[in-house]
Amino acid sequence: MSPCQKRQELAVMLTRDELAREVEAAFAERPYPGDDALTWPPSVFEQERDATQHFFQGKDWRELTADSILKERSLEPNFFLSYLRGVGFLYFIPGLLKILLEPDCDDNLEGTILNQFGGPSWGGSDDVSVYFLRTMSELTREEWRAIVNVIDFLACEYRRRNEAINDPQEMLDDFWREFSECPIPTDAEK
Repeated sequence: MSPCQKRQELAVMLTRDELAREVEAAFAERPYPGDDALTWPPSVFEQERDATQHFFQGKDWRELTADSILKERSLEPNFFLSYLRGVGFLYFIPGLLKILLEPDCDDNLEGTILNQFGGPSWGGSDDVSVYFLRTMSELTREEWRAIVNVIDFLACEYRRRNEAINDPQEMLDDFWREFSECPIPTDAEK
């Protein structure tokens, strides 16, 4: 029996609203990293990076919505999040998680966001995998738990809808569940 099925049997599945509140509480203290730290320096994809910088610059993660992203035509729909540096991505995680919790989230946007949480095995190169692990190591235990709970909720939703491919479940199995208690030491453990 999967962890999702166990939780459903025990009726301990958190609702979308409860998860959204957990995300908000977990990330409430994460500071804005500053405009210059949001995206990578200009590169071959300067126009796309600039569009991402412009979209996220000065924005509070609480302002991030699916509509605001989908209406911004200058954003590269499948890759715009990859232009965020680690600290920029970490700051906007709660807004992205809340978008994933929207009942009618756009499928393409959902896939774009979910891909950012795929773990080292989804990243391709060793450099990307190391960077992902380094970035995720900056999460607090509460932030980590909120991410795991949202991905777990989505895996259950995919299963409930009989989706042919359950990316959230694969993410849990490949990376997140392995560290469901968060591999990050507390201040007392450091």
